[in-house]
Amino acid sequence: MNQPACARRQSARLRATGVALAAATIAHSPMPVLAQRYSMTVLPVPEGYVSAAPASLGGNGDICGYAVGSNMYGPVVWRGSRVIVLPTLEQERNRGYAHGINGQGVIVGQDFTSPLYPQQAVMWPDESTVVPILDQDSLATGINDNLIVVGEYTTGIFRTQPFMWKDGEWWSLGSMPFSGAVNNLNQAVVRSNWQAWLWDRGVLHELPPLNPGDRRIYGGEINERGEIAGATEGADGLSRAVLWTNLVPRELAMPPDNLGAGIIWVNCDGIALGGYETSPNQFEATLHHHNLTTAVADLLMVPCAHDLRMSPWGINDDRQIAVTVQYSMQSGYRAARLEPLDMGLTVWSMKPSRPGRRNVIEVNHGTPGGRVSLLWGTQRGQPHPWPQCEGAEIDIVDPRIAGTAVAGPDGRAEFNLFIPADALGLHVLQAVDHLTCEVSPPAWALLKVEN
Repeated sequence: MNQPACARRQSARLRATGVALAAATIAHSPMPVLAQRYSMTVLPVPEGYVSAAPASLGGNGDICGYAVGSNMYGPVVWRGSRVIVLPTLEQERNRGYAHGINGQGVIVGQDFTSPLYPQQAVMWPDESTVVPILDQDSLATGINDNLIVVGEYTTGIFRTQPFMWKDGEWWSLGSMPFSGAVNNLNQAVVRSNWQAWLWDRGVLHELPPLNPGDRRIYGGEINERGEIAGATEGADGLSRAVLWTNLVPRELAMPPDNLGAGIIWVNCDGIALGGYETSPNQFEATLHHHNLTTAVADLLMVPCAHDLRMSPWGINDDRQIAVTVQYSMQSGYRAARLEPLDMGLTVWSMKPSRPGRRNVIEVNHGTPGGRVSLLWGTQRGQPHPWPQCEGAEIDIVDPRIAGTAVAGPDGRAEFNLFIPADALGLHVLQAVDHLTCEVSPPAWALLKVEN
């Protein structure tokens, strides 16, 4: 893929709050370092098609989705760098979508070539075999490693209900119209246009709103701990990224001035992938890690990353990411796989991320034995020099030093900070390595009083 010349992006801004962070004490942990950057592999489009997009990322790194051409669209899977067009029930009509893939590479979706139904839920146990799941108008949306499938079936005109399927037997999950995902505990997410539920051993648990008056709740992926990724839409019409843990909602940080945000995937470590709308139908992908949020483009080891239109579609337990990519000067779109690289100075976690308490902020991949400073502010702006380190450029407007620590043998530095009770709202954090003058990508933290 040819890449256009780089262009400087004007960052969104926060209003200043005028609060201060107290200075730090320092501690070190023997836990493994989890800092990261990402490489990107743009995946091929099948011959005869013009665009392709992912829909789901498996635990083994396989990606399923669909390809689009002139008057055709077909289910596909990417295994490594290969793209394979999956078979359909009528081979001469390749029309369908692959929606879900499990850790063994088994795929489910919908087939539009069924001679009996407008669409039919199908499974691809391998790349050359297609098997119908339900003998009625239906589609499959997810599959777990136990080969349990979730999907939707038609009950009447413009009416559907979610189902769960296993070994040729199926059962309804309730009267709401849409299914979502299923984890390896056989818990499923189902939803309507306005509400979402956790289905757990035959019992439906309604996902509570983030704030009173929220008018829409969207549930996305569910991980092996039962955490559910999604969003809620407030009375102001703005959607907010939410993670439900034990059915308790928590808002995740997003850069300011967005037109709506949400998360759609969460892995077993609670690391979530989401995004926000920067302008109508333009999105920025975000990675949420331990109460902090970083733009995926800031983590990419590719040129002109912020010129790339990137929509998120999955993160697995190895922290691989599936996205749709498109450069602004090019037509068509492609699937891409992002591979984590264990490198790069990173502000990785903030716990418990609450004002009026001490918080531990972890910075990874500093120079062992070297000093690391943690900077904070309330506004992200254009990169500008930081006079205390030659060559360092900071993205924070009027940055302040929260503290300085010495990185341990593993490159980890921890800051034990007291955050004042009035330090509410969004804050942006960056770290600087004094020996290399490396600067971490900006990470957003959302400080809220506990409910």
